[in-house]
Amino acid sequence: PKYNKTPKMDVHKLDNLTIVFRLLEVNNVELAFVKPQNILDGNEQMILGLIWTLIAEFDISRALKGGKVAAMMEAAKGLWSNPKDALLYWVRTKAEPKGLTANNWTSEFQDGRVFLSIVHALSPTFDWDSTVTADPLTNLNNAFRLANDLLGIPPMLDAHDVLNHPDDKS
Repeated sequence: PKYNKTPKMDVHKLDNLTIVFRLLEVNNVELAFVKPQNILDGNEQMILGLIWTLIAEFDISRALKGGKVAAMMEAAKGLWSNPKDALLYWVRTKAEPKGLTANNWTSEFQDGRVFLSIVHALSPTFDWDSTVTADPLTNLNNAFRLANDLLGIPPMLDAHDVLNHPDDKS
């Protein structure tokens, strides 16, 4: 396909997307099931999967190659094999002081406490004991609200979805 600087027709947009996907393949970025047509069609789940893949591959990987994180990785060789595992390791370091485990991206996030532990680690300005409840939905909503209010991170997950349909790509 040929690059089109100002694509107006879907076929031209698809050509441009195909070029991008080939570039990612050449750089050994595994795109799993995401295809250019999914992006053109506006498939939100596939678009979010692509965004996560790009973040994991370029942003997290790049961060892991320099400074303190690289030294920590060297010291903890064998604990993780990819950026996703490294990020989970970081989450675990924020959850464990609260007596929580974070060994997977699904069930351990369902009750909202791991999300709250991350927010609290980054902004310990709220009272942990009065914020964490026995109700998972309340914890999830509190975590997403506090992340927005204290850290400027807008909610991108739905508490009901996390509770009822945990997804490691989210």
